Amino acid sequence: MESNLDILLNAAGPMILAGLEVTVPLTIISFIAGLVIAVITALVRIANVKVLSTVFRIYVWIFRGTPLLVQLFIVFYGLPNLRSEE
Repeated sequence: MESNLDILLNAAGPMILAGLEVTVPLTIISFIAGLVIAVITALVRIANVKVLSTVFRIYVWIFRGTPLLVQLFIVFYGLPNLRSEE
């Protein structure tokens, strides 16, 4: 007779592995994209280009001033509406 742990591993194991196949690459891609955006933002804000510095200052102000949950709602519900509908 199988123990509860064996049953759980047999049932949940494939689901966990399938989730990891999507989650790990998505995490790596998100980290790299965030790092690139952060470095570009920092370099532009350090530079003395007034217009670009102002644009990125507003960008940082918006992202720091809104709660993460609101940002997630905008991405989840707002981005699909930007698609052109035929």
